Amino acid sequence: MRIVLELLKENIKSNVENIYKKAKKPIIAVVKANAYGMGSVEVSKVLDDSPYVKYFAVACVEEAVELREAKVKKPILVLGGILCQEDVEIITHYDIIPVISSDYQFEMIKDKNIDFHVKIDTGMGRLGLFDLTEDIAFHPNLKGILTHLASPLDKDYSFYQINKFKDILKSLKRKDLEIHLQSSAGLMYELDFTTSVRIGLAIYGEKPYDSFEVPIKPIYRLRAKVISLKAFKKGDKISYGGTYTLQKDAIIGVVSMGYADGIPKPLANKWYFDFNGNKLPIVGAITMDMAMFELPKDVNIKIGDYVDFVNEQNTFSMASKIVKTIPYELMCRIGKRVKRVVV
Repeated sequence: MRIVLELLKENIKSNVENIYKKAKKPIIAVVKANAYGMGSVEVSKVLDDSPYVKYFAVACVEEAVELREAKVKKPILVLGGILCQEDVEIITHYDIIPVISSDYQFEMIKDKNIDFHVKIDTGMGRLGLFDLTEDIAFHPNLKGILTHLASPLDKDYSFYQINKFKDILKSLKRKDLEIHLQSSAGLMYELDFTTSVRIGLAIYGEKPYDSFEVPIKPIYRLRAKVISLKAFKKGDKISYGGTYTLQKDAIIGVVSMGYADGIPKPLANKWYFDFNGNKLPIVGAITMDMAMFELPKDVNIKIGDYVDFVNEQNTFSMASKIVKTIPYELMCRIGKRVKRVVV
């Protein structure tokens, strides 16, 4: 394999258990966007028998169908709800639970005997109802209610949202619903009225903020094969545009991974591959299918060896700070041709 994303099974299971111990509530495991790039089928199969996971959550009907066709058994929530009549037929066939966030969506399912959750917009300014009509509030197929924190680290605004949500729950006067709003960052709020927590990033071992108190570990090693090692002279230029000029004679290695596989071009000349704890600086412009590194003199490497783009020690969070983005974005960039393997 030219590239492999190794998913560390024990770290996945350990992260989920530690999140459960912190929350003291079942987990809705968010595996949308191909489990943040990690592999939704692979991650879901690891967690399908977990006593700590109650639901999986995806963004769209197509993602839910992929899990069902892979024989994932747990209930699946579609956070983006349904978009058309065809979606209604699909969720009925595959036993999928939509999250309803508009009257338009509710009209499509209200007479179909389809279980659903409803989303309230308490301040995110995205999807969700501002309040509940009696038709929705007392519908026999309403099984859950949720909202989403817009800025979890902003405690004043978060408590504004939480209190607004609590007021709606009080007026609802139903005791039989699944209630969820806490995300990975939202675990900082210990709420006695929610029944589950909706977790994505922390499952994958990335902290939503630096002081995150739950012990978690990255679940990944993204590895690519060394396909060339060549000697160059001082003054030679490397890759498109000649953005890197050798300051001394050196061996340049070529790795079978480029921006089509998930390496952001702005990491050129700023990041490194890891080989058994040795840092191999990425040099020259990152290309679609390949990237180059300068080989330190004391590192013994050969063609066919694998180097890590990220791993437990060198994480997506660390790389994301260099290119001024969030780890989610780098994780979701991992391309289709990267093989996901649970180890």
